[in-house]
Amino acid sequence: MNESIIFNTQLKKALEESFKELGFKLSLDNSITLLKQEQSHIDFIHVFTGIDKITEQYNFIVEAGRKLNIIDQYWEEYRIEPMGLRKGDFPTIIVNEMNKYIPFTQLPAETEELIPLVTLQIREFWERILLPMLDKYSNIKELDKFENSVIGKAKILNIEGSWFKKMIIARLAGNPLYDQLYLSITEMYLKAITDYPEEKPYYENNLWVAEQVNEKLKSLEPLKNQNLLNQ
Repeated sequence: MNESIIFNTQLKKALEESFKELGFKLSLDNSITLLKQEQSHIDFIHVFTGIDKITEQYNFIVEAGRKLNIIDQYWEEYRIEPMGLRKGDFPTIIVNEMNKYIPFTQLPAETEELIPLVTLQIREFWERILLPMLDKYSNIKELDKFENSVIGKAKILNIEGSWFKKMIIARLAGNPLYDQLYLSITEMYLKAITDYPEEKPYYENNLWVAEQVNEKLKSLEPLKNQNLLNQ
């Protein structure tokens, strides 16, 4: 077993033990992913590891996400058909600000010393940076202001279904520019259908989903409680 696999295996065990008291469980796949499921949302912590081919340093990147059920419920039924996306639970919003490097020469000789240090760094980063960011953007007004103050591509939204999420967020926030946002999205897909004939079915499917989501949102009232975790 090579050095990085040994390190990853031990890191997974250490993270599982550290985050267990916070209510997280380790995912069942081979990734280093921690999950915490609540009634209104699911929190994700992903740790991506590898060897930088240029510097030969072991690096890890920490990413956190939150699936907000009140947003995703209006579009997820279209995930598989007609959009052809993966099945399962995926974050609505994603934050990622940590990229740490460990000299490759330290593995595996100092693995026992490094594992607690890396685990502590990730735990502190979650508590001081990532969790407060997720909580901030779990307020519908804050999320709408960040994502929809200017009509454009997603900032912290997971790319899958991001345009539909923008519509939902705008409606839940009572954004007066909702109609303008919806029009810009439909025009974008109509233009793509013309400009990229080889991908016409893909853009037609997305246009149809945007129309279906818009129909669902027509009777939706803005949220009175701005906290998306208390719905």
